[in-house]
Amino acid sequence: IVLDDNWGIYIADVCCNFPEDYSVSEVIKLNLETFVSNSNQETDLFDPFVLKKLNNSSYKILFETVFFDNNNELNVVLNESLITGEGDILSNKIIYDPIHKISYPITIKDNKNGYLIALEETQSRFKNTGEKGYPGFYKYSNGFCSEENCSEKNAFYPIHVALFDPSIIFKDNLYYVLATDIFGNLRLFYGENLLSDNSFREHPKSPITNNPNYNRNAGRIFHSSGNLYRPSMQNEKRYGQSINLNKINKLSTTEYEESIYKNDFLRDSKFSKILNNGYYHHLEFLIDQDFDPNIRLPKGKIKLLLDGAKINRYRLHGK
Repeated sequence: IVLDDNWGIYIADVCCNFPEDYSVSEVIKLNLETFVSNSNQETDLFDPFVLKKLNNSSYKILFETVFFDNNNELNVVLNESLITGEGDILSNKIIYDPIHKISYPITIKDNKNGYLIALEETQSRFKNTGEKGYPGFYKYSNGFCSEENCSEKNAFYPIHVALFDPSIIFKDNLYYVLATDIFGNLRLFYGENLLSDNSFREHPKSPITNNPNYNRNAGRIFHSSGNLYRPSMQNEKRYGQSINLNKINKLSTTEYEESIYKNDFLRDSKFSKILNNGYYHHLEFLIDQDFDPNIRLPKGKIKLLLDGAKINRYRLHGK
């Protein structure tokens, strides 16, 4: 059951030079008439990521559905949907429904291994160590399955630290992973191969920040007009208040520097008014290119893929 006030997924038309100079002209909420929910409880939709654009101007996206079961336990499952730029869901299926909770299904186009997804695993499969769960990287294919144990054979853990919301940058033949630990520290790691085990090093500038307005990623890191931007959640007063944009000024194996670019970047926009100045905490893009870690926004009109809600039933973290 998806109520109008609950967290949903929205498409916002933005013109004309995001994020330097822009305005929101139209906002559409995903049409859920064809959405088959996995629960008879209230359901929320979070963290949409685009896997790829298809030839018929539709997009294959991944997102999570979140609900409380009859025992008031939080459940998170991963969905794959085919949507149009007009907000219609052409198909939807649950592709991962594990006994442990997962979140933040960021997609990556890797030159050697094809499409990958990274899953924040918020309930441990490492029961013997007591860890909350390392970020797991998976090859994404038609065989990505929903049985409890099949993904175990395909998962890789390049970072052996419990982390939330991992976002990835590829630079100088290295992958950089920014993610938040269980103490609220935004930490930075780097390495050559995401499909490896315990091979990444922690950056000498890590942790980057523990400020609750900037320490949690809010979507894919992106390039625009030669600059690199990192969306972050504004969480000082409440989980998922809004999204801030940070500009990454320096990035190497020895240097990392970022600055605040815009706080609450959709404040007073048409999108914010539709939500009655409510909550939003995730930013993605519907554009015509591979969704690798070096996504570059085109000039002109683009579509943003956002989640948002008029009310917020969740707390930090898991959710």
